[in-house]
Amino acid sequence: MTKIRAERFSPADELDGPAEGEDMTGSAPAVALRFAYDPALVILLKSIFRTVRYRRSGRGRPVSSIPLVGGWSDRSECWWVRSKFWPEVRQLLLDEGITLVGPAAHPRRRKIGFFERLEVWDEEACVWR
Repeated sequence: MTKIRAERFSPADELDGPAEGEDMTGSAPAVALRFAYDPALVILLKSIFRTVRYRRSGRGRPVSSIPLVGGWSDRSECWWVRSKFWPEVRQLLLDEGITLVGPAAHPRRRKIGFFERLEVWDEEACVWR
């Protein structure tokens, strides 16, 4: 069984991980994916990144204007996924039978008064709320 630990990505320095903003020097919120090296899983992850990126381009935007969904961080030695793409990437990983663990892996059920609701993904904070 393949297991991936999903947690908030903390860049090693200002040049690590996804960038955003006009000058592309600001760090974008992302999820870190950590797992024991498995070539088949790396191929699957890259395929999922391409799939998500091309799905977004179907909305009349050229693929070149869609930011990278994720990538490898040499400095942090993990894969990262942009926070805004995480719910979609997460679902595709689950559909492939991958086990996800860690704080960013799954939403929890929260009880609010008499009601229970499932947490939703907060892109900016990169957490389930």
